[in-house]
Amino acid sequence: MAKKDAKEEVAVVDRNDRLIGKADRESVIRNRKYFRAVRIFIKNKSGEFTLLKRTESKIVFPGCWELGAGGAVKPGETYLAAAKREIKEELGITDPNLKLIRKVRIEIPEENLFVKVYSLTYDGKYKLQKSEVTDFMTLPREKIAGFGRKNKIHYPTFNYFAKFSKERLL
Repeated sequence: MAKKDAKEEVAVVDRNDRLIGKADRESVIRNRKYFRAVRIFIKNKSGEFTLLKRTESKIVFPGCWELGAGGAVKPGETYLAAAKREIKEELGITDPNLKLIRKVRIEIPEENLFVKVYSLTYDGKYKLQKSEVTDFMTLPREKIAGFGRKNKIHYPTFNYFAKFSKERLL
């Protein structure tokens, strides 16, 4: 696992999201430990959602399209602070008005994590962090599922986007 984010330190938690330490992301994933992360779904005033294309250097889901921005919570960082940091790093958005949607536990073959999911309405310009994001697009809600079936995607974000849309949380 020689990917760029393999050595990133993350907050390690137990199955109940209680903090138990910190470790590099590579060992957390290899040893099937849980860590904390954030996801921010971004919608513009026209109702279109932002999709980002991950770089090929990502440790999981390289080169895949994902819905919104996100990343791991660093040791000593709150979920909200991580969300604000990630949205600023990846897209250049400062002082976002984030709305918490829900915390979810994700257990997939690629990784185990707790994710606090936020939403943001934003119509400004993006400044892409080229080391994390290679491209972006916006799509209306009704076209997202079809896009997901035809492209290489970060399926967890598409899955809980569908769930939260059905529950009218987005």
